[in-house]
Amino acid sequence: KPVEASVLGPGTTPAEKTGQGKEGLSEWTVQRPKKTGSEPSPKGSGRQVLAAARTGTVEPQDRGGQEVLKQSYQQAYSWQQEGKTDLALSRYREILSQDPYNPYVLTNLGLIYQQAGNLKEAISLYEKAMESDPTFVAAAQNLGVAWMKAGNSEEAARWLERTLALQPDNANALVNLGLLYKRRGNREMARQALKKAWMLNNRLPEASYNLARLEEEAGNIPEAYRYYQQFLQTRNDPNDKLFREVQRHVQNWKVPEPVQK
Repeated sequence: KPVEASVLGPGTTPAEKTGQGKEGLSEWTVQRPKKTGSEPSPKGSGRQVLAAARTGTVEPQDRGGQEVLKQSYQQAYSWQQEGKTDLALSRYREILSQDPYNPYVLTNLGLIYQQAGNLKEAISLYEKAMESDPTFVAAAQNLGVAWMKAGNSEEAARWLERTLALQPDNANALVNLGLLYKRRGNREMARQALKKAWMLNNRLPEASYNLARLEEEAGNIPEAYRYYQQFLQTRNDPNDKLFREVQRHVQNWKVPEPVQK
């Protein structure tokens, strides 16, 4: 079953642990990308969405000259980064009383509720963000993750596919979609999505790790070993629990040498 979002390590993408695999290894779902690209606001101004490494929140560049609200938002954002979620929640609510359709605030507020286990409220807030700005990638992707956590694979797939329609090169959404396909028993579609994510960003540890899991379960040991090694190279954090688990898992593998052509 999905559990609370957690951080993989310093400077990495937030992820959520979604279940235990064989050999005690875990499956990971990317929650938010570090960068989702430029997205137009309802008023048409360009905005850059940035995800913080610790919380998966989004930070706006501009809110149309609303300097007071912008400063208030920055304070709430900082509190959320620091884990002071009660203060952040209160400040976000104050901002919404003046700017009720702000997709950044709605999305960040939704993440607070999601991490507290209130998926119903989180989903409602993400949906309001999408109503405010139908091109808002962060809210679409968070909706996909929230529905995955809620166990609704149909809605999760719909929102992850919507994310990819808005941003086809979103490797994080592809990892999530690949894991969703795997849960639904479609291993080939899972492999295609994960492989595409890996080709877009082979430094994304979640893509390498989940491809390794998929190949190992299919009995493709050389390929599994290659992806596990890629995961270890990109994670490269001996203090990380999953890193140590993978190291122990593959240390005694006897992998055939590639056939020389």
